[in-house]
Amino acid sequence: MHRHPHQRPPHDRRRARVRVASGDLVSAACASEYLAVDARERTAQAAVVGIEYCGGFRHDRISTSTAHHAPRVICALAESARADIFRAFASRLQLRPMSYSAEISRTTPSSFIFVIDQSGSMAEKIPNSDPPKRKCDAVADAINNLLRNLSLKCARPDGVRDFYYVGVIGYGANVGPAWSGVLANRELIPISELAAAPAKVEERKKKVDDGAGSLVEQTVKFPVWFEPVANGGTPMCRALEIANQWVDAWLKTHPSCFPPIVIHITDGESTDSSDPAEANRMVGDVMAKLKSLCSTDGNTLLFNVHLSSNPTASPISFPSSSSVLPDDYSRMLFDGASELTPFMQAIATEHGINVSEGAKSFVLKAELALLIQALDIGTRASNLR
Repeated sequence: MHRHPHQRPPHDRRRARVRVASGDLVSAACASEYLAVDARERTAQAAVVGIEYCGGFRHDRISTSTAHHAPRVICALAESARADIFRAFASRLQLRPMSYSAEISRTTPSSFIFVIDQSGSMAEKIPNSDPPKRKCDAVADAINNLLRNLSLKCARPDGVRDFYYVGVIGYGANVGPAWSGVLANRELIPISELAAAPAKVEERKKKVDDGAGSLVEQTVKFPVWFEPVANGGTPMCRALEIANQWVDAWLKTHPSCFPPIVIHITDGESTDSSDPAEANRMVGDVMAKLKSLCSTDGNTLLFNVHLSSNPTASPISFPSSSSVLPDDYSRMLFDGASELTPFMQAIATEHGINVSEGAKSFVLKAELALLIQALDIGTRASNLR
C-alpha cells in the first residue's frame, strides 16, 4: 500500500508528544509540514527531537498551529534515535545553537579587553583590605594575577597556545593602551606573546599551607604587565569608545568567535561632561553600542565592576534588579552591563554567590575578594580546546 512520505508507519502509530513551557502537551505530528521525514527517520522508534531552550538550543518556529504556545520546547529523544536523526530534525525545525557556545581554540580565539579607571581617586584605599591597599594597586595585582593564570591555562606541552588575545585600556590623565614595558602602546596581544614578555618579574611574599595545619611565608615570582596608576580625571566615554573600536576590528577578522568580553573597572563618575546627567547618558549610549557588536555566537559581553566610595552603599554582586542600588550612577552601570551567561551563573554559584534569572554582570563596592571573584567569573572559559 502506498503511504504518504510524511505518514508514520503502522508500527509507530503513537503520537510523539512535545511538552511546552506552558505545561501543555501538543502533538509533534502538527509540525509535520516542516518534517520531510526520510526512510531512516521513519523507522526510528519515537524519533522525536529533544531540545530545551536553556540546554543549548532555541527554536524559531515549529509550525503555525503551535505558534500560540510558549517558545520554550522540551522533547524527549528516544533511546534508539541517533545523533544524525537529531540533527536532521533540528535542521528542519529551524533550530540553531544557543549563543555563547562557540569553541575557543587557536583557529577560533576569543578576546578579553580590560578598561581600567586610572583617575586620581584610584589612590584611595580599597575597603577591608589587609594589609591596606590602594584601589589602583589592588586592580593591578588582580589583573596581573589573572593574566598569569590565563597564560598557565593556555599552556600545553608545545608552548602557550593563542586561545585568547588580550588588551588593556587605561583612562585618567591619559587614555589608551595601558601595557607596561616592551608591550607599551600595543592593543590586542596574543596570550603567548604576553606570557613571554612581562614588563618585570617581582618577588612577592605569599602565605602557604605547610602541610601541618599552619601557614608559612614563601617567596614567589610575580610577573607584571600592568602597572598601578592614579592620576587625572575620569574620561570614561573616551576609553569605552576605544574599546568599541578594538572590538569592532576584532569581530571583522573573527566573525564566528566566542564573543569578546570587556571588563570595565571604575570607582567614580564620568567627567566627559560637566553635567552628571549628560555624562551618564553618554556612558549609557557608548555601553549600549559596545554590547550591540556581535559575532555569530552572540553579542559582546560587558562587565561593570564599581569600586564605589559611597558610604551608604553595601557590596552587591550580580543583582537582577537595579532597585537594590543606592544611586543613579550605579543604576546606569547596572543597566549598561550584560546579563550573565548560564555558564557564568554556574561559576558565580561555585563562588558561593546566589544569582537569580536576569542577573547582570555588575558588582557594586567590590572589596578585594569580590573583585577577584568577579574577574574569575568574567574570564573562566566554558569551551576551551
